[in-house]
Amino acid sequence: VIIGNHRRPTFLIGFITLGMVPIEWCVAMMRLQCPINCRMESLLVKGMEVGVARNYLAEYAKNLRPRPEYLLTVGDDMLPSWNSLLILYEEMRKGEFDVLSALYYMKSDEYSPPMPVIAREDIDGYVLPNVHFQVGEVIEAHVTGMDFTLIRTDIFDNLGPPPWFKTADSKCIENPETKGLTIFTEDAFFCGKVREKGYKIGVHSEV
Repeated sequence: VIIGNHRRPTFLIGFITLGMVPIEWCVAMMRLQCPINCRMESLLVKGMEVGVARNYLAEYAKNLRPRPEYLLTVGDDMLPSWNSLLILYEEMRKGEFDVLSALYYMKSDEYSPPMPVIAREDIDGYVLPNVHFQVGEVIEAHVTGMDFTLIRTDIFDNLGPPPWFKTADSKCIENPETKGLTIFTEDAFFCGKVREKGYKIGVHSEV
């Protein structure tokens, strides 16, 4: 659904889904507050593989005229609080980060209940709350997920040609050091491109 006028939108919100979504998700999206004096447009992508879908959203945002300042990517299993976009936007306006995501939680036998985690190459394992950061802080990350993430659209001009997002399966790539197969997800692929160009990725642990 595209709703807009000739004014430049501040945000293009890109929703990705394979089909049905729970009513709780619909309510959360309806409650999501837009920052004052900002405009939002939205695009729903249904039924695409997630890497393909994210590329579609990024190309759409890059080529939309007038171009939105930010692309907000939202997964169909996220239930963000009403002020989540407000918090990310206020931090992005400070200019330190080019990609800023919500805090992700790791679901595994090791972390029960799920543990909030941040990924950095300079720390073995995950960056953990009360060990490496306090919840509420904004932390630099090397890889972050894309299911509630704000991206400056102008960085796509400098990331080279698409795909900017790419999901590999076990048949795609071989690690020359171990002779084994490497699996990576579309968010890790994108974050690698972002960091190669000198852009900065952050996680806002209040969201």
